Amino acid sequence: MKIYWTFSGCDDADEMEVERLWEQVQIELEGKLNALPAVPSHLRFAVEQHSDPNDAGPLWTTHAALHLPALTIVAEGSADSAGEALNQLLAELAQRIDQR
Repeated sequence: MKIYWTFSGCDDADEMEVERLWEQVQIELEGKLNALPAVPSHLRFAVEQHSDPNDAGPLWTTHAALHLPALTIVAEGSADSAGEALNQLLAELAQRIDQR
């Protein structure tokens, strides 16, 4: 399975931190993926850091799309830290995988 990352509004340090966080949790997600009847073709992540001081929303948003042969599973997270937003996203993605 191929994994693709897209970053918006992030500097190199932010990207490295998100990828480091991913490495810490990917084993759990890979276990869930191995239990799926169809083999995922790829997983796409989008990570956005909002820097507009006038925006009252969360500072980070994350999105994921897991592409299976006949289905795409999507999830998202948003929080004031990259780690928390990624954890929300992964929790939702894991829940949706379990539902399959």
